[in-house]
Amino acid sequence: MRTKLLTRLVWTAICLAFGTGAAEAQKLYVPNYNDGTVSEIDIATNTISDTISVSGAGSAPGCSSATTTCPEGVAVDGTEVYISLHFNDRIAVIDTASANAVSYIPVPHRYDPLIAYEPVKNRVYVSSCAYDPISNGFFDDERLVAIVDPVAGSLLDTVETTGGVWGMAFSPDAKYLYGVKCGEIGTDPPESVLRINIDSADVNYKSIDYIVTSKTVNGIGVSPDGTVALVSGSDCLVRLDLVALTESGTTCGFSFSWFGVSFSADGSRAYATDDGTNELVVIDPNTAGNPTELTRTLINSSGWASTVKAVGTRAFVLTCCGGLDGTVTEAVEFDITSDVVSQGCSLAVGSGGFDLDVKGAGDWYCPTTPPDGGSRRVHGEGRIAPKVEFEVEAHAVKNLKRGLLFDGHCHVNDHSAGKPYRRIRCLNVTSLVVVGNTATIEGDALDNGLPTQYRIDVADIGKKGRGQDTFAISTASGYVNAGVLTEGNIKFKD
Repeated sequence: MRTKLLTRLVWTAICLAFGTGAAEAQKLYVPNYNDGTVSEIDIATNTISDTISVSGAGSAPGCSSATTTCPEGVAVDGTEVYISLHFNDRIAVIDTASANAVSYIPVPHRYDPLIAYEPVKNRVYVSSCAYDPISNGFFDDERLVAIVDPVAGSLLDTVETTGGVWGMAFSPDAKYLYGVKCGEIGTDPPESVLRINIDSADVNYKSIDYIVTSKTVNGIGVSPDGTVALVSGSDCLVRLDLVALTESGTTCGFSFSWFGVSFSADGSRAYATDDGTNELVVIDPNTAGNPTELTRTLINSSGWASTVKAVGTRAFVLTCCGGLDGTVTEAVEFDITSDVVSQGCSLAVGSGGFDLDVKGAGDWYCPTTPPDGGSRRVHGEGRIAPKVEFEVEAHAVKNLKRGLLFDGHCHVNDHSAGKPYRRIRCLNVTSLVVVGNTATIEGDALDNGLPTQYRIDVADIGKKGRGQDTFAISTASGYVNAGVLTEGNIKFKD
């Protein structure tokens, strides 16, 4: 397993349209196992804004390089980033404002530690497998789940398990931690998920219930309402009923699913990675019995997708091993409502990690043209009904400091329903995707003076425009209008 993780990683972002949200500053954090560093990626500019050393914990015997601390897992709470370190009994704390490692907190874990942040009670959890395949022995301390108080900067408590856990997720009320039992350990039950009571005010604090699974499992995601979990591993995803504490179904056909399981904010979709085929798989987790696989999207032609993180309107995927030479992988933008794959971004990060986490919940910057190239300009104006007029203009602009960004304007005046009239005024362009004679434009807007977000889809079908070209707009505030142009034209200019 570790050999597989030591090859060069890149991260890719997949922009999934499973909601709308306001754009805000966003950073992505990826540990670089072989480099002893953490990459901070500025989502707005698609650049590595900082490479943060975590060498203050000291070199760790057992790492691939004696000079590194082998950063492995990552968890973000908004102001700080927590990094678990392989073969090192401390976690690193990074201040996001200064992009520096500011402290190291002792924990009782050395082998392959994972880390998770629980926001309700503001706690950091560290877990590990008890079995060390290198020495073919057991680390007793690895059987513990460590509970860290990030404010005090110290170990708060530990929970003893029979064989250690790896993947972790939490109930929405922060009463339970769900930990995937390590598959290497032969203790009973052999394949299971632990439900650990982490409510220190409860009389059953630190009690453990076991949910037996029919498959080997590694990673886990819990639905926003806390009733369902999807667990990844082997060739299947396992669905758990968290009310009955039983396995309620499986969906198979995976080459292997590593840690990548994440739910959309409304719980209607789940996202999993198939690292054998390097695909993102969209799942309906709410069907009776077995969860339903809806779509698959190839991330790139080589490598393996290890982790997916859904945040707001987007999901971020980490892929590994784009050939032995560390070939840069490819990112895609994917709209699950129409199953349309469009151009996205990719960025080489470093070497060796397999985890990632996100600060913020805004939109990722996905250019539609290369930084040294031109861009097609989209312009349209006219009517789609006698009393609905529009104008839209959008294009990419080259900024030497920030790379390729977008500019433009738009407005819609709708008098069809009488007074008060509906007026949409666009404030900016945050995304422009041009495919052939169609374009999708997104950004922030005002709907009768109130802040919202918009999406505009246009198509240049005919030279005359009228009776052929199409215009459609939807906003997060609920305004929707679309139709064939009764006046005007849609044009694309190089």
